[in-house]
Amino acid sequence: PAPQAPGRIILYDRPGVAQSFILAGTPLPLTGRDDILALGLANDVFGGGATSRLWRSLREERGWSYGASSSASPTAREMPFILTAPVDARQTGPAIAEIRRLLAEFRTSNPPQAAEVDRARAASIRSLPGEFETGGALLGALERAVVLKRPDDYLATLPARLEAVPLETVRKAPMPG
Repeated sequence: PAPQAPGRIILYDRPGVAQSFILAGTPLPLTGRDDILALGLANDVFGGGATSRLWRSLREERGWSYGASSSASPTAREMPFILTAPVDARQTGPAIAEIRRLLAEFRTSNPPQAAEVDRARAASIRSLPGEFETGGALLGALERAVVLKRPDDYLATLPARLEAVPLETVRKAPMPG
């Protein structure tokens, strides 16, 4: 991967708006062709859904947002990590500081815990059937399999492979921070 430029914040000032939209992103050192299961579980713990740390902190604990999330999309090249958080405009600065704190702690003093990873793992496995409810969804999965050069049994073996991802591997996943 190319060397990372220092992080920066770009602010578009829109006086009088009630809500800010925080959008953050960075390339990750993995591609969708790598084994990304640990990264997926780590992201689920951090910001992948309504039980994630990001959601709980910004929405439930502080009431600054109706929802915040992060994702790591499998691509043929460097995967993008994307974080979105629409927040109360008065809380934009504190929300950015909280996101940075959560990311830093995730990589250092507060890594994913076994219960969090188990919950993320179970949710991922249970959601698999719903990911193929439409013809378009199935076609998208087949297209990703071809583009990412996944083996023919990738989806059939996914639940067992998710179950086998060790906690320490999830803790070492290349999340930003």
